[in-house]
Amino acid sequence: MTEAIRFNVYVSIKDGRLEEFEGIAKEWSAYHYKQRPDVLSYEWFFMDADQSKALVMELYESSEAMLATMQEVSEAEETEKPDYPYEMIKLEVCGNISDALRERLDAGGSNIIYYRHFDGFTR
Repeated sequence: MTEAIRFNVYVSIKDGRLEEFEGIAKEWSAYHYKQRPDVLSYEWFFMDADQSKALVMELYESSEAMLATMQEVSEAEETEKPDYPYEMIKLEVCGNISDALRERLDAGGSNIIYYRHFDGFTR
């Protein structure tokens, strides 16, 4: 499958950890831009005036690209056991994803909404 996959990740920023959250956004954005050409877009948005909620919009060239990202995160979490400055509220997955990606996402137990692509384009 070579179809682009979009992830909209909605998060709640933990009290007193906004600066740390912003640092992670900058660090991860720079990493993906330089090291991961299969990540087509990686953008962070605040959803409210008090900056307690955010939306991360990620666009991958394929299901395989997202699976590679998930593998990187899993390996890092195994060794570092990070205490992230946010909690995921919801994940929207937009596109016709592979069975392997669907299985991996469903195993995580997150609040996921799937949208199947039926028309349109990405440049």
